[in-house]
Amino acid sequence: MRAENSKEARDLAAENLVVQQGIQLIQQALSIFDSDMKLLVYNQRFLEMFDLPEELIFPGLSFLDLTLFLARRGEFGPGDPTELAHDRVERASRFEAHYFERSRPNNRRISVEGHPLEDGGWVTIYSDITEAWRNEQVLRARSDELSDKLLRRTGQLSETNRTLEATNRALLKAKSELEISENRIRAITRAVPAHIAYIDTTFTYQFSNNRFSSVMGIDRHDLVGKTISGVFPKRIANLIIPQLKAAFAGKTVTFSYEVENVKGEIQSVRTTFSPDFGKSGVAQGAFVQSLNVSAEMAATEIQLRAKRLETTNQLTSGLAHDFSNILTVILGNLERLGKHVDEPHSELLRSTEQAARRGTRIIDNLMSYVFSQKLDSKSTNISKLLRDLIRLFASSLSSSISIQLDIETEDIVLQLDEGAFQDALLNLLFNARDAIETHDGEGVITVTARLESSANQQAGILISVSDTGQGFSQDAILKGTEPFFTTKPQGKGTGLGLSMVHGFLEQSGGWLQLKNGTNGGGQVDLYIPIERAEQSNTALDQPHFETEGHLILIVDDDPEMRTLIRNYLGDLGLPCLEADGAEEALTLVKQVAEITGVISDIIMPGTLTGVDLAAQWRQYQPELAVLLISGLPRQHKLLQSARENHTILRKPFDKDVFKQTLIKVLTS
Repeated sequence: MRAENSKEARDLAAENLVVQQGIQLIQQALSIFDSDMKLLVYNQRFLEMFDLPEELIFPGLSFLDLTLFLARRGEFGPGDPTELAHDRVERASRFEAHYFERSRPNNRRISVEGHPLEDGGWVTIYSDITEAWRNEQVLRARSDELSDKLLRRTGQLSETNRTLEATNRALLKAKSELEISENRIRAITRAVPAHIAYIDTTFTYQFSNNRFSSVMGIDRHDLVGKTISGVFPKRIANLIIPQLKAAFAGKTVTFSYEVENVKGEIQSVRTTFSPDFGKSGVAQGAFVQSLNVSAEMAATEIQLRAKRLETTNQLTSGLAHDFSNILTVILGNLERLGKHVDEPHSELLRSTEQAARRGTRIIDNLMSYVFSQKLDSKSTNISKLLRDLIRLFASSLSSSISIQLDIETEDIVLQLDEGAFQDALLNLLFNARDAIETHDGEGVITVTARLESSANQQAGILISVSDTGQGFSQDAILKGTEPFFTTKPQGKGTGLGLSMVHGFLEQSGGWLQLKNGTNGGGQVDLYIPIERAEQSNTALDQPHFETEGHLILIVDDDPEMRTLIRNYLGDLGLPCLEADGAEEALTLVKQVAEITGVISDIIMPGTLTGVDLAAQWRQYQPELAVLLISGLPRQHKLLQSARENHTILRKPFDKDVFKQTLIKVLTS
């Protein structure tokens, strides 16, 4: 009988040691008070978090004395320390579960989570959440750079992550009397917000709390006595065993891995192995602490996507300026060539011009997606646009792929952003072509367009683009409109095409649906609510303009742009001077009093912009007419600032728009 009692005592002592070691591994601060509000248990992290002197903290310390000490130190903010302490003692004496967050005097943010014990008293976990809280504040502060939708999603995930972390720290209620040491220790181990276990040198579990079930769905009673290879799939076991061997060799090891639980869910786990040395100094096992970090990994992925979108924003802003210069020159030269080509070549010239203008719309559409620009709706003949677009697109198809257009005979004329609509449709056409080429290289693309109206929705146009390819996967149907999602091979797609189409339709109040057609191929439906509008060909008024007495200064670092503008001015009969940078432009305005107007790019080499130059020019000549040109996106802060005091001509532009805008500036 004595032997049995002795064995039970040794087992209890061993288990107490394991649990005490496990408590010290917890990254959160922990304290336990009994029904008399006396301190029973605490860990080292509790002393470190609140900077408590070890001589002050001891089992049996009253909650009131501890609270008074913290209140006098300013832990609970301004006010009378005695009143603050008694207020907390009164709330604690209710023995109710609670969770709240607060900022400490040292500017750290903590969460406080308490659970009452069955016979009185409570267990409290304190977690430092400063970094997560600061990250959330940073994301909210940058809301002007991110779309509202992305910000809401990031905020929701941040809150969800916080809730999941609190759930992972949920404490299991103590079921036994606090006076019995064994039951008290078991209550603590069940309340620890992590999987704590002990594995011996044969890779066998000797002890585990119940947290393992939240990851793998395996109860601790079914875990103890099993080896690593008997619990985990072979791939995971082969990853874990070398880490355990390193722990048995004396190293503390932390690593992460993904594992599928019994429900088929993929869980992200972070595990730490700490060696347990016997009296001989040889490792006899390892303590285990594992956390389910799936929510944390999901939030990190969202932040990475936000960073990628921000990078796209910066790159696109720079490209917009350069491409606008190139396209303005191309369109200007095509316009001049159009006066000298014969009829057989005029169709080729018009096709080239259409392709160049599409380049401008691609930049505008990307800017619209990145900066959430407003659509520029105007009267658009949808029927003519579709016929022209299909004819242009058909020339890019191989002989094994055909395209069909099914549209009403009567022209459909609607208020719509023509460029955004055309690029949305081209995105879908190119996707359909790629789907057929990937499948078997032969097939048909079908485009249908119908005006529809019903009692359930506003009248609008329904356009369907279908193909005879392999169709959409279920994953593509669910995620196809998300930024950066793509099923194309590396280097064949950015994952932004359908996302931009979706953004255009959202701005238009419409919708997009991905599905598989009856022929097995993919089908995309677009619905845009619109109202019929009359076509309008009203030309801009062109006031009479006298060129005599004017001298125009052209300021642009691009020589081809200067040449184009010089030719346009020559057609108007206006003499001009040229400057390729800010310094030369400032000198000319100071020294040549005859200059009556300046045409300047906003962006140029050096520190000065066209807006800066305009402000300095008008110090010398207050009546100087200034026309600023730019390819910057409409929502760019510099362009918005320039609009307050200057007329802006956006690139690319043609001669007629240039002439009308310049005359307006010179005569105003």
